[in-house]
Amino acid sequence: MKSLVDQVDPDNLDEYFSAVETFSQEMAKANSLSYTAGTADFDSVNNFAKGEANVNEGDSNLEQARRAIEEANRALKIASSLITAS
Repeated sequence: MKSLVDQVDPDNLDEYFSAVETFSQEMAKANSLSYTAGTADFDSVNNFAKGEANVNEGDSNLEQARRAIEEANRALKIASSLITAS
């Protein structure tokens, strides 16, 4: 039985391993950030007055987790595109 690495063109192995490593790192980051977002004390992150928008909304743990998942998805697409059908 062939492994996935055996199905990657040897000329593309560095790019494949880089994409796999990026995927792994971004998924770990997303996992950590989503856990933090789910367990954070809401009162400690709610530091804006009633009726005002949260100006830091784009940098929340949940938003950072979303961006990490997007990066992981890009890396997965790259890695999977380098695997050739046998």
